[in-house]
Amino acid sequence: MIAEGNKNLKTPLGFKPIRPSAFYELLLPEAVHEDYDGKVASIWTPGQPLVLQLSSYVRTEGPQVGAQTRLNDRLAKSQGKWNVWTHGIRLDRKVDQAVAETTDDRGTVRVHGYILWF
Repeated sequence: MIAEGNKNLKTPLGFKPIRPSAFYELLLPEAVHEDYDGKVASIWTPGQPLVLQLSSYVRTEGPQVGAQTRLNDRLAKSQGKWNVWTHGIRLDRKVDQAVAETTDDRGTVRVHGYILWF
């Protein structure tokens, strides 16, 4: 769940808020672990084969590059078979978004998504 702007949201029982960026927060199950290395937030549940990594920044100069272009550039640099999602992460269709996933040889699922607010 992505929450924006409403500081009065109550945290549901069994969930905790995290702020990977100054611009949004996520409500995640309490069992989830997270780590930040300065630019990338890594989020995972121990024993599960999925790691979510988020990187957020505000473009202050130059032309904006769309989500699909960013995803296509990322996939071109990657090996493996990628499944492009037909739906986005966020239900708001006004948000430019593109997402794909792959599973590596160890069974780890990697999801690459780009979400842009203009």
